[in-house]
Amino acid sequence: MTIELLTPVRFVGSRNCYDARPLGQRRGIMLHFDDSSNDTSAEEWFHDPACHVSYNRLYLDTGDVVQITPSLESAAWHAGVCVTPNANRVFYGLSAATDTRTPATTKQLEAIAHDCAALFLLNKWPATDVTVRIVGHEDEACFASGKLGRKIDPTGIHPDRPILSKVAVRHRVLELLGALE
Repeated sequence: MTIELLTPVRFVGSRNCYDARPLGQRRGIMLHFDDSSNDTSAEEWFHDPACHVSYNRLYLDTGDVVQITPSLESAAWHAGVCVTPNANRVFYGLSAATDTRTPATTKQLEAIAHDCAALFLLNKWPATDVTVRIVGHEDEACFASGKLGRKIDPTGIHPDRPILSKVAVRHRVLELLGALE
């Protein structure tokens, strides 16, 4: 089976908010939403001197992909203090360009799931690992003291109405990998 990563429509770059050192084996994919009011402001944020974060990829409302780090092998600065040590280096950071009130579009969810499936194949991860390899920022982020609960993405504040549903992404990845019949 072959599923290729989606081709980015452009490279935006994130000043120097990434680590280009060679990475070891990745542990998984961390999902986010970036809390932007629109696609343009989402991209512009990465050029703002106040920006100290990045993702490997940003997914616009149309499903178009914007590459934020120079490559997927760069460690994006998306995780902050997390349960997993070196989370920026062991998780790919993928983000939907949306805010805390607007659910990700169907096209965003489809594009994110497509790239997740491609990353599963690229890393030779078994489909059975989908629930442990596709995580949300909220699952990993913690205060410096180690206490969970610092972030709300990708779900948002209403779990019954998620901004980006990890369950839906995981389900679609399983479909794409042919693991669901």
